[in-house]
Amino acid sequence: IDQALAAQLKELTSLEVTFKGKVHSEPVFELTTLSEETMASIHVTDAKGEWLTMTLDNESYLALVTQLAEADDYLVQAVLSTSLEQAIEKFSPLKIQMLIIASVALLLSAFIAFILARNISRPVNALVSAAERISSGDYKGDIQFNTYKQNEIGKLANSLSQMQLGISEREDRILFQAYHDTLTGLANRALIQQK
Repeated sequence: IDQALAAQLKELTSLEVTFKGKVHSEPVFELTTLSEETMASIHVTDAKGEWLTMTLDNESYLALVTQLAEADDYLVQAVLSTSLEQAIEKFSPLKIQMLIIASVALLLSAFIAFILARNISRPVNALVSAAERISSGDYKGDIQFNTYKQNEIGKLANSLSQMQLGISEREDRILFQAYHDTLTGLANRALIQQK
């Protein structure tokens, strides 16, 4: 373990690397890629595998302490650390990109919802108008549903049209029976008086 290994690990991981060696709890060596004043300010506990947050000169650092070798009389630790501000700085463009993507997705979904609602509400409104016309006694008009034949609205329009045709035929039959003789089919007294 030497300064070259620490520099190589820093190049591979983009993290600051510090090696500490202790014999009988007394520091024996310390190799680091950090500056001397920064290293002098950092006090690392013997915590194993824990993330530690440290503040030095108003800059926050995140460090991970790892035991490389441990016995009764000696201990070798590796401390990997990075500046939190530099780490968070890398994610700032990502935040903006995510915000732009979310905004575009929201606008696109609102536009698609508007189109879908319009395509559904238009034929439903036409069917409501036809139902109101039928309820008022006008059975002669056609229900326009050619563009919607393949979906549920087309099936509903077809059913409404069949119902309108059935009601119209029954009403014509009732009127014929009311004003004509059932046996001969000739006009009866009520129709003659009306004419």
